[in-house]
Amino acid sequence: MPTSCSFCVIRWRSKVNKKRAPRCLRLRRALHALSKATGGSLRSIIFVFFMASAAVCAQESEGGCSIGLEQRAELMRLSFAEFDQDPEKGWRPFYEKRCFGAAQELLSMYIERNPGVAKKNFMLNFHAGQMCAFTGDYEAAETYFRKSYSGRVSSWSNWDAFVDANIAFINSDISDLERAKSKIEQQVTITEGAYPNFPSHLYGKKINLDVVKAFMACIGKSYSIAYHDCRI
Repeated sequence: MPTSCSFCVIRWRSKVNKKRAPRCLRLRRALHALSKATGGSLRSIIFVFFMASAAVCAQESEGGCSIGLEQRAELMRLSFAEFDQDPEKGWRPFYEKRCFGAAQELLSMYIERNPGVAKKNFMLNFHAGQMCAFTGDYEAAETYFRKSYSGRVSSWSNWDAFVDANIAFINSDISDLERAKSKIEQQVTITEGAYPNFPSHLYGKKINLDVVKAFMACIGKSYSIAYHDCRI
């Protein structure tokens, strides 16, 4: 799962691809725009895809991906730590259910409503970028990723290099990905004695290197497959 230490469909490239909209709504808007653009000449084909979009919406709803107005309002009132870092609050429970569109919608809304918090906590934009990338919206993902640079470098984490790696992957830029990987390889290995406050699953590792290696191994595949299925 994304943490502050360890990270963070075919795209319809048009104005109807609202970056905060859930996947099923983006698909329906795209189909509506296509219907208008073609004057209904592709009505039968569009109908088939519209029915498919209904199935996507139903799947997201049945899978617990829908967010009620009252629940959304409650989530927007959470502190940064509660909303972004608590595994049982904020957007993370939706991520755990693979409700990436719902998680992204919450992150985008939280960022919009709390610009000061988002400016201080770069992880919000990074996680929003990840959720966009998981749904296949790489254009929106890159916009969020570019807002998540921190300018911070420590012996154990070169965060901006990791951001570079994410941008390189979604653009299939192997050269930039290799450069980012070489910087992350220069980080120290986390050991229990030197870093007792780190989660135990990081001991013996260089932070985020496993993710970048997965990007290298699966470049050209989807961000979701690379992140979830290609890590060793």
